[in-house]
Amino acid sequence: MKVFIVGTDHRFQTADGGAAGAEIEAFRRFLRDVCSTRSIAAIAEEMCLETVHQFGLQKSVCHEEAICLRLKHRYCDPDTEARKPLGIRKEIEVRLQAPGKLSDRQLAAAMRHEDAKREAIWVQELRCLNTWPVLFVCGAWHAEPFRDLLERENIRAEVLASDWSPNPRRCSGPAPLAAEPTRVGLGVLR
Repeated sequence: MKVFIVGTDHRFQTADGGAAGAEIEAFRRFLRDVCSTRSIAAIAEEMCLETVHQFGLQKSVCHEEAICLRLKHRYCDPDTEARKPLGIRKEIEVRLQAPGKLSDRQLAAAMRHEDAKREAIWVQELRCLNTWPVLFVCGAWHAEPFRDLLERENIRAEVLASDWSPNPRRCSGPAPLAAEPTRVGLGVLR
């Protein structure tokens, strides 16, 4: 069992209007290249159909590429209704429970706790998919923690890009912190 992880900005997964067509095409080429060079059998992602539909789409970019490459695909993130019984809160819910009382560090810690709940679900989804090796695409801030979780679960994992971007200068460096603004505004992903 092996998981190759690509962290990126969710706008590349949804072909969001904030990403130029050339950037989306670069992301598609990157996915095809990784799938080819790593003999990928499936593509999974931190995404759910609810979020895809919020962007007016029927499929994510990753799902479209999986179809083109004749690979299995799986959306691994729980939607709003599935999150409720699991006690998974969005950032706005965390902020509203302690308005004005959380420092950036406290908010980052609270969101890391919420993210860990979601990441545990992704592991379950990958086990249910049971197709290896798998390419997993997620938000940049999840790449390293998700790799660590997979390793603890005895699933080999490798981060191919912690923060993929068509701009090579953006690819280097650490993933953004939990309290950075890039985490907000993506529907149910946060």
